[in-house]
Parts: sequence; C-alpha cells; structure tokens
Amino acid sequence: MRAVIHMLDFLLVIPTFNEEKFIKEMISNSDRLLSKMYKNYKIVIIDAHSVDSTIDIVKDISRRIQKVEILESGIRGKRGRDVLYGMRKFNSKLYCYMDADLSPSVSYIKDLVRKQRSGYDVVLASRYGLGSKLWRPPLRKAFSRAYNIMVNLIFGDKVTDHQCGFKLFSKKAFNEIYRDSEEDHWAWDTEAILIAYYKKMKMCEVPIRWNERRNRRTGIIRLLKDICIFVPSLIRLFYRFRISRSF
Repeated sequence: MRAVIHMLDFLLVIPTFNEEKFIKEMISNSDRLLSKMYKNYKIVIIDAHSVDSTIDIVKDISRRIQKVEILESGIRGKRGRDVLYGMRKFNSKLYCYMDADLSPSVSYIKDLVRKQRSGYDVVLASRYGLGSKLWRPPLRKAFSRAYNIMVNLIFGDKVTDHQCGFKLFSKKAFNEIYRDSEEDHWAWDTEAILIAYYKKMKMCEVPIRWNERRNRRTGIIRLLKDICIFVPSLIRLFYRFRISRSF
C-alpha cells in the first residue's frame, strides 16, 4: 500500500464483492469528479475476496491512476467492518463511502460536501426524503420503508433512510463513530446514525435519485434472509441504545 504521509482532503471508500459490471465506471466517474474538487484525495476499494474479475480490474486501474488503491482484506458479510477498515487506513478531513453499483450518481458527492461545509458533521444520502426520486422492486421498497419507520419509532430519530450506502462524515464524526462502533454488517449504517444522533452531532439528509441497478426484482427467499439479518440487529441496537446506553 502506498504510504500517506499527509492528511487527505477527501477519502472515498467503495466496498466491493463481485462488482465487475460496475466498478470500472464507478471508479472512472468518481475520479473524474473528485479531480475537479480536490487536489489531495484518494479512492479506496475494499474488496471482500471477489471471485469474478473485480480485483483484476481495480489493480489495472490503480496502476494507471495513482489516486486509486485496493485493499483485499475485506470479508464477505462484514460490510460495516470493511468500510471502517478502509477508512481507518487513512487520515482525511472528510470520509465518504458509496456502494459500487452506481444506483445514485456520484455527482451527488458535491451535494453532500456542500451540506457538510455548511456546518454538518454527518450528511446522509436519502432515497425517501422530500425531493428524492426512487425506483426499487416493490417488495424491497416496502421492506425498506417499514424498517426505517420502525427505527424512527424505537429510537426517535427522524432520519428517513438509514440503510442507503452513501454517507459522508467529518473527521470528528468518523473518529467518534469508529471508536463506538460494534456492528460489522448491514446494521452498521443504522448504528452509525444512532451514534451521531445520541451524541447530538449535526446531521442532515440530501435527497437523491436512485435507480436500482443490482437487483431488478426481490424474491421472497431473499427478503426472508434480510429479515433474519435485520431483526436480530434491531434487537441488539435497542438493547445498546435504549437499555444499556453503552455508547
């Protein structure tokens, strides 16, 4: 890994597993945008041991674009852990992560940064906030909306979209979230928001246009698997933030 001896202005972490369909375009679009915004930035791919050509594609790109690095220490099924692993490897003023499938345009990074500069510690992309536009399979959308409402009712936050894979943190916010984070998979997104909420960090959402590219339909079996992941996670979060208050 190339040594970073100074603070970055912007770090973009992209977790991947078998993203050969999207990753080249994702990196190209991100690098084109960030090169216009910052001189000192880094795009880090944290790969969970892909079995397709994702790693080869990224390695080829990184040989041509110095701003791109790949870390192959990811673990499938540990998305939250992977994002934190990629972020903590670098010292940056801003930490952002974004899923690789290009469901939202990378151009929204500008909107998130603009909000952060106006005084926010945490800026969240939202598929359900006022002004957002969304296409998702109906079953997936219904489950997602129900999950967000349930989190709002249990914890009292007013965030409309806890699970969107597109978030921006100030250095201070990232340090606090990293220190207190315990979840290592999909529930990490919600946990990060709850840490920020209970620690009274300034947080806001930015509406985005989302066009689901990865899964054009959601099967019952897939949905049941997701429920089996999220329900125990919610129970753990409820105990931690409402009962033991260990944060």
